[in-house]
Amino acid sequence: MPPMTSFEAEYAALVLGLTTVKRFNPAAVHVFMDSQGVIDQMTGQRRVISQGLKVWHNQACHLAHQFKKITFTHIPRDFNQLADALAGEAWAEAEKGNNGTGTSS
Repeated sequence: MPPMTSFEAEYAALVLGLTTVKRFNPAAVHVFMDSQGVIDQMTGQRRVISQGLKVWHNQACHLAHQFKKITFTHIPRDFNQLADALAGEAWAEAEKGNNGTGTSS
């Protein structure tokens, strides 16, 4: 996977989550994230300016519109310590696999 910003990583996680849950055809989807920026962009409260993020945002919006009901809720990182710890572990493992270079070898 190419290097990405933290915002891009948040969107990648959102896209992966929405793609995964779509298989179950749920009546409603509730998205909880600690990225206030992504939540604000997905709810139309903040514009997406970065061209790189627009690709991710468009993909996430396309997926979100496939659900009958979807909500987005911000969870402050202080209240999301388990997810934050797991993300840190995944990041550390990825860095080990990339020899700390940020790219695959």
